[in-house]
Amino acid sequence: MYIGVGYSRVPVYHRNPLRPRDTFRVIGVLMTRQLIMVPQTHRRKVGSLPLYQPTCVPPDVNMIELLHIFQAGSTGNKGGHMALVCEKPAIATAALEGHHAVPHEAGVIGIITLEDVFEEMIQAPVYDEGDRAEREGMERAEWAFNRWKVFVRLRRRQRQMVAQQERGHDTEDTPLLAQSLASLYDSPEGLRR
Repeated sequence: MYIGVGYSRVPVYHRNPLRPRDTFRVIGVLMTRQLIMVPQTHRRKVGSLPLYQPTCVPPDVNMIELLHIFQAGSTGNKGGHMALVCEKPAIATAALEGHHAVPHEAGVIGIITLEDVFEEMIQAPVYDEGDRAEREGMERAEWAFNRWKVFVRLRRRQRQMVAQQERGHDTEDTPLLAQSLASLYDSPEGLRR
């Protein structure tokens, strides 16, 4: 499921056969670097590996306070740089400390990571080594959007020229204008305008 994605931490949840899409019954967080020590031929279950117990925080936790929680790091198998956001974090924490899945009563809303906190505080995305594909996708989308804007501008100018010609304002510089519009569309400089 997560092969090739580049996550360093993956929440592990208890599968509920009655609710196959329920992923909120978290039992811990797998540090993917632990998989280096597991030979591929072993058919170990994820739950048999040592899992970190994530910190459970309420939805109204202050970002600075959450940053301090993450800065404290982990002690033993508790803490880390991923937290569960729960309506009732005490229930979730008690379940995890008892080596049980987080119950529905805890009201798990989602997860938040140290990277999420940084991005929220600086109001910009933080890219690391594993985010190269995402960054390249964003650059391609921006390039395509800029090309689209130039295309729209070109079409608008062409319609204006046709409208001028239909009104009888045909001048000798109209073909030059069409040529300059075509060069605008084809040139990299035109994309920046």
